Amino acid sequence: MEANSGASEPNSNATIITINVKFGGVSIPISISPHLTINGFKSLLLPSTNVLPRGQKLIFKDATDGPVWKKAQVVPKSRKDDSGSNNDMKKIPVKNRMERWKATGVVALSECNLEVIPDEVWVCGSSARVLDCNNNSITDVPDEIARLTGLDKLFINANEIVDKSIRWEGLTTLKYLTVLSLNHNNLTTLSSTLGSLTSLRELHVSNNKLSGLPNEIRHLTQLEVLRANNNRLFSKKNKALYLGNTRMKSLPSKLFKTCLQLSTLDLHNTKITIDLLRRFEGWDNFDECQRSKHQKQIDFRVGVSRDFDEGVDKN
Repeated sequence: MEANSGASEPNSNATIITINVKFGGVSIPISISPHLTINGFKSLLLPSTNVLPRGQKLIFKDATDGPVWKKAQVVPKSRKDDSGSNNDMKKIPVKNRMERWKATGVVALSECNLEVIPDEVWVCGSSARVLDCNNNSITDVPDEIARLTGLDKLFINANEIVDKSIRWEGLTTLKYLTVLSLNHNNLTTLSSTLGSLTSLRELHVSNNKLSGLPNEIRHLTQLEVLRANNNRLFSKKNKALYLGNTRMKSLPSKLFKTCLQLSTLDLHNTKITIDLLRRFEGWDNFDECQRSKHQKQIDFRVGVSRDFDEGVDKN
């Protein structure tokens, strides 16, 4: 990227400086404060270029003298500068970044200090394929998410999402969604309507406060990757695990040592076999527990088959 200023020496009394950034053959005018930091300037470029700050390489040029490396100064970062950065970001022409979003299909809003998803995102409609809102302070995924009918990947990691934050009725209409990533939030449950996302191949919900997964997850027949570590799923109090009819390939090797009360397991129609589970530490105790439960159900005539089901396919 080339950053070109119309003035060789910024006026210290000026309130706004206009920088023309050349990127991809297009000149993007950016209005900034003369006290803005380099990092703050890079953050301003993100919505217009879809390039993360850490991946940006800036070349500063004077309007008449060519490259002027010595004139590029880094202003010490302060709270005041951060505030100015956020305010300047709001001044970026919405039309420019919307056109780029529609052209690339990638809506990149990671690390933008957002508390809500901007309304202009929904205007992208079916042209948006990827929505990246990682590392913000977003508290709401509204019904408008349903307007992104062509969305393939949704990343909302490291935000402030809680159970009531997600409008699942809108989210589960995204029939082409293959990746849903909600790591590092404050979720305690997942909606049963999650099972409607039948194209989902990857579900990432690590580092939340989940104590279970909905039974409807078995409807995710295309699911290949489920990352749910650092939750309460595999706790001592967990008594049942339903992951049947997915494409799951593995489970934590210490599953049976961690879930001491686990007595119900459904892994049918997955790539996990009984031979694999029998190699897990603690399998013998688990197997004894579920056989004991099955026998009690027979003794008390609780409408179950006398044929014992280990909960997993043999091959």
